Amino acid sequence: MHPSSSPSTHYTFRPLVAVTGLAVTVVGMLLGYLLWSGYTEALRAADTNSRNLVWMLESRLDTTLRRVETVVEVTADTFPREAAIKQAVPRYAPLIEPKLDAQLSRFPELSGLRFYDAAGDLLYTTASATSPRINIKDRPYFKQSRISANTTTTFSKVIVSRVSGRKVLVMTRPVRDANGDFLGIISGVLDLDVFQELLRSIDVGQQGLINIRRTDNFSLVLRQPEKEGEINKSLPQQHPVVQAILAGDSAGTKEYIAVSDAIPRIWSFRKLEHYPFYVQIALASQEVRASWYQRTFAVLAIGLVLLAFLTWLLMRLRHTERREAQANASLTRQGARLQLLAKVFEHSAEAIMITDADNRIIEVNHSFTDMTGYTLEDAQGQNPSMLASGRTTPEEYQTMWQSILTDNFWQGEIWSARKDGSLHPIRLSIATVYGEGNAIENHIGSFTDISEHQAATEQIHHLAHHDTLTGLANRLSLQGRLEQALALAKRDKKNIAVLFIDLDRFKDINDSLGHHTGDRLLIEVANRLKVRVRETDIVARLGGDEFVVILTDIDPAAVAMWTDKILVSLDKTYLIENYELNVSASIGVALSPEDGDDINSLMKHADAAMYHAKGAGRNNVQFFNRSITQASMERIELGHAMNRALEQRQFVLHYQPLVDFATGNIISLEALVRWQHPEKGLIPPDKFIPIAEETGFIEPLGIWVLNEALRQLALWRAGGIATTVRMGINLSVHQLRMRALPETIGDLLIQHQLTPPDLELEITESAAMQNPQVTTEILGRLRAMGIELAIDDFGTGYSSLSYLKLLPIHRLKLDRSFVRDIEHDPNDAAICSATIAMAHSLSLSVVAEGVETHAQRDFLGTLGCDILQGYLFSRPLPAAELEAFLRSQ
Repeated sequence: MHPSSSPSTHYTFRPLVAVTGLAVTVVGMLLGYLLWSGYTEALRAADTNSRNLVWMLESRLDTTLRRVETVVEVTADTFPREAAIKQAVPRYAPLIEPKLDAQLSRFPELSGLRFYDAAGDLLYTTASATSPRINIKDRPYFKQSRISANTTTTFSKVIVSRVSGRKVLVMTRPVRDANGDFLGIISGVLDLDVFQELLRSIDVGQQGLINIRRTDNFSLVLRQPEKEGEINKSLPQQHPVVQAILAGDSAGTKEYIAVSDAIPRIWSFRKLEHYPFYVQIALASQEVRASWYQRTFAVLAIGLVLLAFLTWLLMRLRHTERREAQANASLTRQGARLQLLAKVFEHSAEAIMITDADNRIIEVNHSFTDMTGYTLEDAQGQNPSMLASGRTTPEEYQTMWQSILTDNFWQGEIWSARKDGSLHPIRLSIATVYGEGNAIENHIGSFTDISEHQAATEQIHHLAHHDTLTGLANRLSLQGRLEQALALAKRDKKNIAVLFIDLDRFKDINDSLGHHTGDRLLIEVANRLKVRVRETDIVARLGGDEFVVILTDIDPAAVAMWTDKILVSLDKTYLIENYELNVSASIGVALSPEDGDDINSLMKHADAAMYHAKGAGRNNVQFFNRSITQASMERIELGHAMNRALEQRQFVLHYQPLVDFATGNIISLEALVRWQHPEKGLIPPDKFIPIAEETGFIEPLGIWVLNEALRQLALWRAGGIATTVRMGINLSVHQLRMRALPETIGDLLIQHQLTPPDLELEITESAAMQNPQVTTEILGRLRAMGIELAIDDFGTGYSSLSYLKLLPIHRLKLDRSFVRDIEHDPNDAAICSATIAMAHSLSLSVVAEGVETHAQRDFLGTLGCDILQGYLFSRPLPAAELEAFLRSQ
C-alpha cells in the first residue's frame, strides 16, 4: 500500500469506479434512446409547427377580412341613399369623404374606400384630391354586385389597381334603396403588398412555401416566395389539397412532392370559415430532418464530454474529501456570525432593503414591511421604483444615481408610496457594495418615515404665511405673492388690480358685542371674499378689519364689475350668534401698471383710494387714477347710447351652428348679439352686456334679441332652409327675474308661427345659482311649454350640484376653457369626462363649446359628447352669410 493512501480512502474510491462504469453504460443506452426519440420528435415538431403557422396565418387573415368587411358594411349601411347620384356629390362630398378618410386611417390593410354609382362611376373616395375618377362597370366584381339579389360581400380576383399600379383585392358590398333597387357599391381595396410583408415575416426555411388561395376556383392570391405568372392561376382537380377541401375538410396536413420543383415537403392547410380563401404552409422535409442530424451530433458530443467529466470528477473526489472537513469548520464559524447579522437586520428600527447588481430587491426587513405594507414576497425581484411617488423628478433621480456611482453613497429626503397608494416623506440613504473585480454586487437602502417632522415644518410655514384667524394670506405672504403677480404681469403684459378693503363701523360691533363676535364676523367676511373672486386671485388680511384682494390678469374695464360684486356681497346681512349684523365696506382700487409697477406704490395708492371712498360716504368704490375714471365715463356714455342704439337698429345678431356629433348634422343655431356702433365700430358683448345689466337695459335688449332671432328663424323656414333647426337664445339673470317671461316668449312664438320646441334658451351657471328657487320656478314653466333649456358655461361658476340637479334643464354646455387644451391637459380631460358622465347620469345631453381642431372633436367623441360648437364648423356669422352656409350643407 502507498504510504500516503489510507484504507478508508482506497475502499471508498473503488465502489465509485464501479458506479462510474455503470453510469457510462446507462448514459450510452440513454443516448441511443434520445437519438431515436429525437428523430420522431423532429417529424412531430415539423407537423406541429406547420399547423401552428397555418393557424396563425389563417387567424390573422380572417381577423383582417372581418375588420375590413365591418368597415365596408357599416359604410354601406350608413351611406345616405340620396347621395348616390352625381348631382348630390358637391353637397355630400364634404360630409362623406372625411368619414371615408377617417376609416381608412385606422386600417393599414386598406388602400382605398370608395363609392361607385349604378353606372360604375366613382362618386366618393378617400384621398379624393389625388384619386382619378375611373369607371369600373367592366369589372366582374361590379357586375356580380349589380346582379346579386342580396347585399352580401363579394371579392374580386387579384387585379392591378388603376390608381396605384399595385396588386389589390377588392371587397365590395352593394348599396340598395328601400325598394331593393341597385344604387351602387361600396368597395374596400385591400393592398396585397401588406399581406405579402406578413408572409415574408413567417420563417419557413429556405425551401418552404406559403400560399393563400381561393376555395371557389383554387386560384392563387399570394405566394411566398413570389413567382411570376402564378397569381390567379388555379390548381388541378387531382391536387391533394383540392381533393381534401372538396371532400369537406377545413384543415389538414399532408406530405407530398411538389410538381413545380420536385422538393418533398410537409404541407398544412386551413380553410377560412367565413370567406372563400384558404392558407397553406409547407416545410421542406430535408430541412426538417436537418435539425435531427444536428441533434445527433450534439448528443454524441455531449456523451463524450460527459465521459470526460466523470473521469475528471473521480480525480477531484479525493481532493474534495480532504477540503470538506476544513470547509465544515469554517461554515460553523460563519454561520454564527450570519445569525448575529440577521438579528441586527431584522430588528433594526430603520426600513432596510437590499438589491442585487441589477437593482432588483432580494431582501427586506420587518421595518420595511411595517412602513410600506410590502412583504418580502411582494418586493422580491421588484425594482425599488415600485415605491416611487411620482413627485420626484427625473432630474432629481439622475442626481441621486450620479452621487451613488461617483461617491458610492447618497442621502436625502424624497416622497415614497405605500402599498395602499398613500404617500409619505422619507429620509433615505443608499450605499453601494462591491465584490470581486471591483464589480457592483449590491445596493443597501435604509430609510425612516419623517411624516411627523415634515407636518410640523409645514405647520410652522403655514403659520408664518397665513392669518391665524381667517386662514387668509397674511402681510408677509401677500408681499411675496404680489411681487410674483407683478413679475408675471410685466412678462405677459397683463394688468392686475389691488383692492384695499376696510369694513365700515366694524369697531362699533367689536366694542358693543365683544371681540369673539367681531372675530366671527371677520371670518365670515373672509369667506365671502374668497367665493367672490377667482382661484387665481389673491385674498389677504392685513390685520384688524383691513383686507386686500389682488385681481390677476384682469381687464381694467372689468374691475368695476368685480368690485361691485364684492361690495354687494359684503353689504348683505350677517347672522352671527343670533345677531343680524349689517356691515358695509369702503374699497380703494389701484391698477398696475397705470398706478405703479411696484408693491409699495400700488399698496399706497389703493390705501389712499380707500380713504377717499370712506370720505365719499362709505359703502362705495373709488379708483386712484384718471384712466380708470375715464373708463367709467366711457361706460356711462355707452349706457346712455344704448336706448338710441336700439331705436336706430345698431344691434345685430350673429348665428353659430351646433353640430350633432353622431350624424354631423346642424341641429340648432345660437343667436349672439353684437353692437354695430356708428363711430366705435363693432363692440363685442363683453363690453356692453355688463353695462346693460347694471342699467336695467338688458330687459328691453333681451326682448329684442328674442323677437329678432325668432323672426329670422321664421324667414328661413319660409325659404325652405333650417326646417329642423332650433334657435338658441341666451337669457340674462335679470330676465330670469321677470315673472311674465314665459308668457312673453309664448306670445312671440305665436306671432312668428313657431312652436316651443323650435326654441332653446340658455342661461349661465352663475345666473341660475343667484336665486335658485325663482330660477327653478320660471324654468319649470318654460319647460312645461315644451321649450328646450340649457346651462351655458358649465364648470366656470361656483354652483351647487344639489340645486343644479333640480333645474328642469335638457343639456349642459361645457365651457370652452376646458376644451381648449383637452388633448394636452389631463386636468381638462378629466373635468370634461366627469362632466359628460355626470350629465348622462342625469339624462342630460352635453354641448362642447370652442371646438377648433379635429383632435378636440375626436377626443370629445371618445368621451361621449353629444353636440359640438366652435370654429371647426363655423364662426358666428351674420344672417345673410349663415343662410349661404346653410344652403351649402
